[in-house]
Amino acid sequence: MERYPRLQNVQWILSVLEQALKQAERGSIPGVTILLVRGGDQAGVYLRVVGADWVMQEISLAEELGLSGGEAVGLFRWAESEGYVRPNYGVSAQISPSAEVPTAGLDHLETKGYELIGDLPDPQ
Repeated sequence: MERYPRLQNVQWILSVLEQALKQAERGSIPGVTILLVRGGDQAGVYLRVVGADWVMQEISLAEELGLSGGEAVGLFRWAESEGYVRPNYGVSAQISPSAEVPTAGLDHLETKGYELIGDLPDPQ
């Protein structure tokens, strides 16, 4: 895997997402919200692991991976386009992957994502 830094970084992103999803399961209304900020000083992919009406934890994927915010956004979007994750951008025309600051929900990785990190969920 040493020759595939993009894949290694995506694998790390998926591992962080999976841990966030597991932590979110402990909340009464579990979920992970993803905020994609493109450009500027705040560029990056930010996760909010939420419970009922409160934020349990906020995670910056750029900080977790030691990358720039723009690199984290690019890797996340690549993972999405390759079918490792499928965030839910909602049905509103204002909330979409092409919005200025898209926000999405995530409740699981795709099978391909679980396979990449070697952590297939219990089928039950």
